[in-house]
Amino acid sequence: MKTLVAKNTGCVIGLASAALLALTAPMASAAIIPQSPIGQWDCILSGPGQNGIIFLNFTDNRDTNSGFPTFEGFYVQAGHQTPANPGRGGVAPGRNFSTNSFVNLFGGGFIEGSSGPVAENGDIDDWMDDSRGHRGNWFYNSQGQIVGSFFTTLNVTTTVTNFFQSCYSTNFSIPLTNGGSFDFSFNICATNAVLTTNVAWGPAIDGETGFTNLTFINGNFTLGAIGVTNNVSFVGKVVPGRRLTFTGTSTFGKFTIRGVPLQTVPIVSGVPVDDGFFWTGIKTENETRFAEVFSLTPTVIPNVYGMTGQGPSYSYGVSNSACMISANKKVGFSVTEIPFNGPTDRLHVSRASIGKFVNTRKAIGTKSFGDSVNSVDMIKFDAFLTPFIP
Repeated sequence: MKTLVAKNTGCVIGLASAALLALTAPMASAAIIPQSPIGQWDCILSGPGQNGIIFLNFTDNRDTNSGFPTFEGFYVQAGHQTPANPGRGGVAPGRNFSTNSFVNLFGGGFIEGSSGPVAENGDIDDWMDDSRGHRGNWFYNSQGQIVGSFFTTLNVTTTVTNFFQSCYSTNFSIPLTNGGSFDFSFNICATNAVLTTNVAWGPAIDGETGFTNLTFINGNFTLGAIGVTNNVSFVGKVVPGRRLTFTGTSTFGKFTIRGVPLQTVPIVSGVPVDDGFFWTGIKTENETRFAEVFSLTPTVIPNVYGMTGQGPSYSYGVSNSACMISANKKVGFSVTEIPFNGPTDRLHVSRASIGKFVNTRKAIGTKSFGDSVNSVDMIKFDAFLTPFIP
């Protein structure tokens, strides 16, 4: 996940998928007056395995490459899909795979997109001082609908099977037609999940030769997680100052985005969530409970906070972890755990969770559910503000 205030370059994808959405729309009456999405929006993602929170900042800043206006985005996603093809047929980065086989889809941070430099990059209404690689493009189709595209890098878990080299040695006796037998040995090393081969043998004393079929099962493997590019295209409309409604498709299927104008979420109790007070959390992962403590730091994006905290053997900070509080009564956490001893995980987000935001006079917090690189099962993260300073 990118830091909330630093600006980084990113990958580039084409606008082809979004353009297709526009081209398939029939010609509309010239009387249609499109409603502009320009402004900041507090939105909820929903769809199979694609639950999350996303804040969007639509601008009239023009991409100097395409000429289209651009938008920024920040998100936390924590979804769970039922695999259509369960089993051990594994994939690894760069191999062909079916997205139907993934179970946990999670991540967080700034969106990525095809947009290049814009003349107003770093303007007062922009979230990033340099958002090259972190802007999507948007435009109107012939029906006056808003069309756009971007991509994210999501972690996917449970079906990634990495097979390592295994060596096999076997000895067997082959019966001969003359009533005798031929003792034969065979050795081979391979990385296949299942190796089936025809082996030539002989000649025996009587000159007899032949072939025998051998099958070896590779038990030297690990299950893990990988990062997968999630290509997103959407189409929809807004009612300025009131609501936003988009439908779209992604690498992992159809989804919806619904939102309202982004405004500071008022805290009922009046206790600030980020002013010297700390939060306590309990992460439940693989049936083990981990106690955590963390604090929130405001960022340039309303209702997005950097997280600084620690668990029993790890820590996290504002440059890699974030909390999003939505006016849609949701809260999300995207955390990158840095172990006190040992290497960091190769994925940019260790875990993410989404839950209902408890905002009453007696409590501020959530009981959230999500995903982790350390577990094939869903995790829980209960977090509540502690209005006491030790």
